[in-house]
Amino acid sequence: MIRGLTFNARNASHRVLRFDFDGSYLQAALAFIVYPVLVVLTLGLALPFVAQRVNQFAFNHHKFGLSRFQMQALVKDFYMVYLKLAAVILAISLAIYLGMSSLISSDKHDTVSVKQQQLLQAHTTTATAGFIKVADTGETPIEGYSNEAYVAEDQSTTDYLKDLSPEDRAEFEAQMQAYEAQEAESKAGENVKKENPIEKMFGPYAAMLGPMIYAIVLGIALLYMTMIFLLTAYIKSRITNLIWNNTSLEHISFSSNLRMRDLVWLYFSNTIILFLTLGLATPWVQIRMARYRAERLALTGETDWDKFVGEKKEMSRAMGEEIAEMFDVDLSFG
Repeated sequence: MIRGLTFNARNASHRVLRFDFDGSYLQAALAFIVYPVLVVLTLGLALPFVAQRVNQFAFNHHKFGLSRFQMQALVKDFYMVYLKLAAVILAISLAIYLGMSSLISSDKHDTVSVKQQQLLQAHTTTATAGFIKVADTGETPIEGYSNEAYVAEDQSTTDYLKDLSPEDRAEFEAQMQAYEAQEAESKAGENVKKENPIEKMFGPYAAMLGPMIYAIVLGIALLYMTMIFLLTAYIKSRITNLIWNNTSLEHISFSSNLRMRDLVWLYFSNTIILFLTLGLATPWVQIRMARYRAERLALTGETDWDKFVGEKKEMSRAMGEEIAEMFDVDLSFG
Protein backbone atom coordinates (compact mmCIF):
# COMPACT_ATOMS: atom_id res chain seq x y z
CA MET A 1 0.00 0.00 0.00
CA ILE A 2 2.78 2.46 0.91
CA ARG A 3 4.82 1.79 -2.21
CA GLY A 4 1.74 1.96 -4.43
CA LEU A 5 0.50 5.27 -2.98
CA THR A 6 4.02 6.74 -3.18
CA PHE A 7 4.49 5.62 -6.78
CA ASN A 8 1.16 7.05 -7.92
CA ALA A 9 1.74 10.36 -6.13
CA ARG A 10 5.28 10.95 -7.36
CA ASN A 11 4.31 10.13 -10.93
CA ALA A 12 1.54 12.75 -10.92
CA SER A 13 2.13 16.48 -11.32
CA HIS A 14 0.28 19.71 -12.02
CA ARG A 15 2.02 22.63 -13.70
CA VAL A 16 5.37 20.91 -13.22
CA LEU A 17 4.81 20.67 -9.45
CA ARG A 18 4.74 17.07 -8.29
CA PHE A 19 2.66 15.30 -5.69
CA ASP A 20 4.16 13.14 -2.96
CA PHE A 21 3.17 10.66 -0.24
CA ASP A 22 5.09 10.31 3.04
CA GLY A 23 3.09 7.78 5.09
CA SER A 24 5.10 5.30 7.18
CA TYR A 25 4.84 1.52 7.31
CA LEU A 26 3.80 1.59 10.96
CA GLN A 27 0.95 3.99 10.23
CA ALA A 28 -0.12 1.84 7.28
CA ALA A 29 -0.10 -1.31 9.43
CA LEU A 30 -2.28 0.45 11.99
CA ALA A 31 -4.74 1.64 9.31
CA PHE A 32 -4.94 -1.49 7.15
CA ILE A 33 -4.29 -4.33 9.64
CA VAL A 34 -5.06 -3.32 13.23
CA TYR A 35 -8.15 -1.19 12.66
CA PRO A 36 -9.94 -3.76 10.44
CA VAL A 37 -9.68 -6.26 13.31
CA LEU A 38 -12.02 -3.97 15.26
CA VAL A 39 -14.69 -4.54 12.60
CA VAL A 40 -14.64 -8.26 13.36
CA LEU A 41 -14.51 -7.82 17.13
CA THR A 42 -17.44 -5.36 17.13
CA LEU A 43 -19.50 -7.33 14.57
CA GLY A 44 -19.28 -4.48 12.07
CA LEU A 45 -20.13 -1.61 14.44
CA ALA A 46 -16.64 -0.12 14.06
CA LEU A 47 -16.80 -0.04 10.25
CA PRO A 48 -17.45 3.75 10.00
CA PHE A 49 -14.62 4.44 12.45
CA VAL A 50 -12.20 2.29 10.42
CA ALA A 51 -13.32 3.94 7.16
CA GLN A 52 -12.62 7.38 8.63
CA ARG A 53 -9.17 6.38 9.90
CA VAL A 54 -8.11 4.72 6.65
CA ASN A 55 -9.17 7.68 4.49
CA GLN A 56 -7.62 10.15 6.92
CA PHE A 57 -4.31 8.29 6.70
CA ALA A 58 -4.40 8.21 2.88
CA PHE A 59 -5.34 11.89 2.44
CA ASN A 60 -3.33 13.54 5.23
CA HIS A 61 -0.04 12.05 4.03
CA HIS A 62 -0.40 13.31 0.45
CA LYS A 63 1.41 16.49 -0.48
CA PHE A 64 1.37 18.85 -3.44
CA GLY A 65 4.81 20.36 -3.55
CA LEU A 66 5.37 21.27 0.10
CA SER A 67 1.69 21.69 0.98
CA ARG A 68 -0.10 18.88 2.75
CA PHE A 69 -3.70 17.80 2.21
CA GLN A 70 -5.95 17.91 5.29
CA MET A 71 -9.02 15.64 5.53
CA GLN A 72 -11.18 16.94 8.38
CA ALA A 73 -14.28 14.71 8.15
CA LEU A 74 -15.22 13.42 11.61
CA VAL A 75 -16.06 9.87 12.69
CA LYS A 76 -19.65 10.88 13.44
CA ASP A 77 -20.07 12.02 9.82
CA PHE A 78 -19.12 8.54 8.63
CA TYR A 79 -21.49 6.98 11.14
CA MET A 80 -24.37 9.09 9.79
CA VAL A 81 -23.79 7.75 6.28
CA TYR A 82 -23.71 4.12 7.42
CA LEU A 83 -26.67 4.55 9.80
CA LYS A 84 -28.85 5.87 6.97
CA LEU A 85 -27.85 2.88 4.86
CA ALA A 86 -28.60 0.50 7.76
CA ALA A 87 -32.04 2.09 8.23
CA VAL A 88 -32.89 1.58 4.55
CA ILE A 89 -31.71 -2.05 4.63
CA LEU A 90 -33.70 -2.68 7.81
CA ALA A 91 -36.86 -1.20 6.27
CA ILE A 92 -36.48 -3.34 3.13
CA SER A 93 -35.80 -6.48 5.19
CA LEU A 94 -38.85 -5.81 7.37
CA ALA A 95 -41.07 -5.34 4.31
CA ILE A 96 -39.80 -8.62 2.82
CA TYR A 97 -40.32 -10.43 6.13
CA LEU A 98 -43.90 -9.17 6.48
CA GLY A 99 -44.67 -10.11 2.89
CA MET A 100 -43.26 -13.61 3.31
CA SER A 101 -45.10 -14.05 6.62
CA SER A 102 -48.45 -13.17 5.04
CA LEU A 103 -47.71 -15.52 2.12
CA ILE A 104 -46.77 -18.40 4.45
CA SER A 105 -49.87 -17.89 6.60
CA SER A 106 -52.01 -17.94 3.45
CA ASP A 107 -50.30 -21.16 2.32
CA LYS A 108 -50.95 -22.76 5.71
CA HIS A 109 -54.63 -21.85 5.52
CA ASP A 110 -54.88 -23.38 2.04
CA THR A 111 -53.03 -26.51 3.24
CA VAL A 112 -55.41 -26.96 6.20
CA SER A 113 -58.40 -26.64 3.89
CA VAL A 114 -56.98 -29.31 1.56
CA LYS A 115 -56.25 -31.58 4.54
CA GLN A 116 -59.79 -31.26 5.80
CA GLN A 117 -61.15 -32.24 2.39
CA GLN A 118 -58.83 -35.26 2.27
CA LEU A 119 -59.97 -36.43 5.72
CA LEU A 120 -63.59 -36.01 4.77
CA GLN A 121 -63.10 -38.09 1.61
CA ALA A 122 -61.12 -40.73 3.50
CA HIS A 123 -63.86 -41.19 6.10
CA THR A 124 -66.82 -41.18 3.71
CA THR A 125 -65.44 -42.98 0.62
CA THR A 126 -67.85 -45.45 -0.93
CA ALA A 127 -66.87 -48.26 -3.24
CA THR A 128 -68.47 -49.06 -6.56
CA ALA A 129 -71.73 -51.05 -6.69
CA GLY A 130 -72.96 -49.78 -3.34
CA PHE A 131 -70.32 -51.42 -1.09
CA ILE A 132 -69.08 -49.16 1.73
CA LYS A 133 -65.41 -48.97 2.72
CA VAL A 134 -64.62 -47.13 5.95
CA ALA A 135 -60.94 -46.06 6.06
CA ASP A 136 -59.04 -46.41 9.31
CA THR A 137 -56.97 -43.22 9.13
CA GLY A 138 -56.36 -42.64 12.82
CA GLU A 139 -57.32 -38.99 12.36
CA THR A 140 -59.69 -37.05 14.57
CA PRO A 141 -63.20 -37.27 13.07
CA ILE A 142 -64.42 -34.36 10.97
CA GLU A 143 -66.88 -32.05 12.63
CA GLY A 144 -70.39 -33.49 12.16
CA TYR A 145 -69.21 -37.10 12.23
CA SER A 146 -68.69 -39.26 15.31
CA ASN A 147 -66.80 -42.48 16.02
CA GLU A 148 -70.13 -44.23 16.69
CA ALA A 149 -71.27 -43.42 13.15
CA TYR A 150 -68.19 -45.08 11.65
CA VAL A 151 -68.59 -48.15 13.87
CA ALA A 152 -72.25 -48.42 12.86
CA GLU A 153 -71.35 -48.24 9.18
CA ASP A 154 -68.65 -50.91 9.65
CA GLN A 155 -71.05 -53.20 11.52
CA SER A 156 -73.74 -52.74 8.87
CA THR A 157 -71.18 -53.74 6.23
CA THR A 158 -70.30 -56.89 8.19
CA ASP A 159 -73.95 -57.84 8.56
CA TYR A 160 -74.47 -57.20 4.89
CA LEU A 161 -71.60 -59.51 3.92
CA LYS A 162 -73.20 -62.38 5.87
CA ASP A 163 -76.20 -62.33 3.54
CA LEU A 164 -74.09 -62.36 0.34
CA SER A 165 -73.67 -65.39 -1.82
CA PRO A 166 -70.13 -66.69 -2.48
CA GLU A 167 -70.17 -65.06 -5.93
CA ASP A 168 -71.20 -61.65 -4.50
CA ARG A 169 -68.65 -61.97 -1.69
CA ALA A 170 -65.91 -62.70 -4.25
CA GLU A 171 -66.99 -59.68 -6.29
CA PHE A 172 -66.96 -57.54 -3.16
CA GLU A 173 -63.44 -58.69 -2.23
CA ALA A 174 -62.21 -58.04 -5.79
CA GLN A 175 -63.62 -54.51 -5.65
CA MET A 176 -62.01 -53.91 -2.26
CA GLN A 177 -58.65 -55.16 -3.53
CA ALA A 178 -58.90 -52.86 -6.54
CA TYR A 179 -59.83 -49.98 -4.26
CA GLU A 180 -56.92 -50.66 -1.88
CA ALA A 181 -54.48 -50.96 -4.81
CA GLN A 182 -55.69 -47.63 -6.16
CA GLU A 183 -55.36 -46.06 -2.72
CA ALA A 184 -51.80 -47.43 -2.31
CA GLU A 185 -50.83 -46.10 -5.74
CA SER A 186 -52.21 -42.69 -4.83
CA LYS A 187 -50.22 -42.62 -1.59
CA ALA A 188 -47.06 -43.65 -3.43
CA GLY A 189 -47.60 -40.77 -5.86
CA GLU A 190 -48.03 -38.37 -2.96
CA ASN A 191 -44.77 -39.59 -1.41
CA VAL A 192 -42.90 -39.03 -4.67
CA LYS A 193 -44.50 -35.63 -4.97
CA LYS A 194 -43.35 -34.67 -1.46
CA GLU A 195 -39.76 -35.55 -2.35
CA ASN A 196 -39.75 -33.13 -5.29
CA PRO A 197 -37.28 -30.36 -4.30
CA ILE A 198 -39.08 -27.74 -6.39
CA GLU A 199 -42.40 -28.44 -4.70
CA LYS A 200 -40.65 -28.58 -1.34
CA MET A 201 -39.22 -25.12 -1.97
CA PHE A 202 -42.19 -23.39 -3.62
CA GLY A 203 -45.12 -25.34 -2.15
CA PRO A 204 -48.44 -25.01 -3.98
CA TYR A 205 -46.88 -22.65 -6.52
CA ALA A 206 -44.50 -25.30 -7.89
CA ALA A 207 -46.87 -26.22 -10.72
CA MET A 208 -46.76 -22.64 -11.98
CA LEU A 209 -42.97 -22.60 -12.40
CA GLY A 210 -42.45 -25.00 -15.30
CA PRO A 211 -41.32 -22.90 -18.28
CA MET A 212 -40.92 -19.83 -16.06
CA ILE A 213 -38.06 -21.29 -14.00
CA TYR A 214 -35.29 -19.70 -16.10
CA ALA A 215 -37.04 -16.33 -16.14
CA ILE A 216 -37.38 -16.47 -12.35
CA VAL A 217 -33.70 -17.33 -11.87
CA LEU A 218 -32.70 -14.52 -14.23
CA GLY A 219 -34.98 -12.10 -12.40
CA ILE A 220 -33.47 -13.05 -9.04
CA ALA A 221 -29.95 -12.57 -10.42
CA LEU A 222 -30.85 -9.14 -11.82
CA LEU A 223 -32.49 -8.16 -8.54
CA TYR A 224 -29.41 -9.24 -6.57
CA MET A 225 -27.11 -7.36 -8.96
CA THR A 226 -29.31 -4.25 -8.70
CA MET A 227 -29.22 -4.36 -4.90
CA ILE A 228 -25.41 -4.66 -4.94
CA PHE A 229 -25.15 -1.72 -7.36
CA LEU A 230 -27.50 0.39 -5.23
CA LEU A 231 -25.60 -0.26 -2.01
CA THR A 232 -22.20 0.29 -3.65
CA ALA A 233 -23.33 3.46 -5.41
CA TYR A 234 -24.79 4.87 -2.19
CA ILE A 235 -21.63 4.23 -0.13
CA LYS A 236 -19.29 5.37 -2.91
CA SER A 237 -21.13 8.62 -3.64
CA ARG A 238 -21.78 9.60 -0.01
CA ILE A 239 -18.31 8.74 1.32
CA THR A 240 -16.49 10.34 -1.64
CA ASN A 241 -18.51 13.54 -1.31
CA LEU A 242 -17.99 13.57 2.46
CA ILE A 243 -14.21 13.18 2.14
CA TRP A 244 -13.59 15.72 -0.63
CA ASN A 245 -16.00 18.31 0.78
CA ASN A 246 -14.01 18.20 4.04
CA THR A 247 -10.52 18.23 2.48
CA SER A 248 -8.36 21.29 1.97
CA LEU A 249 -4.93 22.16 0.58
CA GLU A 250 -3.89 25.29 2.45
CA HIS A 251 -6.48 27.87 1.27
CA ILE A 252 -7.86 25.66 -1.50
CA SER A 253 -10.97 23.54 -0.85
CA PHE A 254 -12.74 20.91 -2.90
CA SER A 255 -16.34 20.30 -3.89
CA SER A 256 -17.58 16.85 -4.93
CA ASN A 257 -21.15 16.05 -5.98
CA LEU A 258 -21.24 12.42 -7.10
CA ARG A 259 -24.81 11.19 -7.53
CA MET A 260 -26.03 7.75 -6.61
CA ARG A 261 -28.25 7.32 -9.69
CA ASP A 262 -25.37 8.20 -12.01
CA LEU A 263 -23.12 5.61 -10.40
CA VAL A 264 -25.84 2.95 -10.57
CA TRP A 265 -26.19 3.55 -14.32
CA LEU A 266 -22.41 3.48 -14.79
CA TYR A 267 -22.05 0.24 -12.82
CA PHE A 268 -24.90 -1.45 -14.67
CA SER A 269 -23.89 -0.32 -18.17
CA ASN A 270 -20.21 -1.07 -17.56
CA THR A 271 -21.08 -4.59 -16.38
CA ILE A 272 -23.12 -5.24 -19.53
CA ILE A 273 -20.33 -3.85 -21.72
CA LEU A 274 -17.68 -5.97 -20.00
CA PHE A 275 -19.88 -9.06 -20.33
CA LEU A 276 -20.51 -8.48 -24.05
CA THR A 277 -16.83 -7.76 -24.80
CA LEU A 278 -15.48 -10.57 -22.58
CA GLY A 279 -13.57 -7.99 -20.52
CA LEU A 280 -11.77 -6.36 -23.46
CA ALA A 281 -13.45 -3.01 -22.71
CA THR A 282 -11.86 -2.75 -19.24
CA PRO A 283 -9.62 0.25 -20.11
CA TRP A 284 -12.54 2.12 -21.64
CA VAL A 285 -14.68 1.40 -18.55
CA GLN A 286 -11.94 2.66 -16.22
CA ILE A 287 -11.52 5.86 -18.22
CA ARG A 288 -15.28 6.34 -18.22
CA MET A 289 -15.42 6.12 -14.42
CA ALA A 290 -12.38 8.40 -13.97
CA ARG A 291 -13.86 11.00 -16.30
CA TYR A 292 -17.14 11.04 -14.36
CA ARG A 293 -15.35 11.48 -11.01
CA ALA A 294 -13.22 14.30 -12.45
CA GLU A 295 -16.26 16.07 -13.89
CA ARG A 296 -17.92 16.01 -10.47
CA LEU A 297 -14.92 17.39 -8.56
CA ALA A 298 -14.21 21.13 -8.41
CA LEU A 299 -11.75 23.47 -6.68
CA THR A 300 -13.05 26.31 -4.51
CA GLY A 301 -11.27 29.19 -2.82
CA GLU A 302 -9.75 32.57 -3.58
CA THR A 303 -6.15 31.44 -3.95
CA ASP A 304 -4.42 32.46 -7.17
CA TRP A 305 -3.47 29.07 -8.56
CA ASP A 306 -0.60 30.40 -10.67
CA LYS A 307 0.84 32.27 -7.66
CA PHE A 308 0.33 29.23 -5.45
CA VAL A 309 2.31 26.99 -7.80
CA GLY A 310 5.03 29.58 -8.26
CA GLU A 311 5.51 30.02 -4.51
CA LYS A 312 5.79 26.26 -4.00
CA LYS A 313 8.43 26.00 -6.72
CA GLU A 314 10.51 28.73 -5.08
CA MET A 315 10.17 27.07 -1.67
CA SER A 316 11.24 23.72 -3.12
CA ARG A 317 14.26 25.30 -4.82
CA ALA A 318 15.29 27.13 -1.64
CA MET A 319 14.99 23.98 0.47
CA GLY A 320 17.12 22.04 -2.00
CA GLU A 321 19.85 24.72 -1.85
CA GLU A 322 19.86 24.70 1.97
CA ILE A 323 20.20 20.91 2.09
CA ALA A 324 23.06 21.01 -0.42
CA GLU A 325 24.93 23.62 1.63
CA MET A 326 24.34 21.66 4.85
CA PHE A 327 26.07 18.58 3.44
CA ASP A 328 28.57 20.72 1.51
CA VAL A 329 27.81 18.82 -1.69
CA ASP A 330 28.07 20.38 -5.10
CA LEU A 331 25.00 19.27 -7.05
CA SER A 332 26.08 20.97 -10.26
CA PHE A 333 27.36 18.58 -12.93
CA GLY A 334 27.69 21.15 -15.72
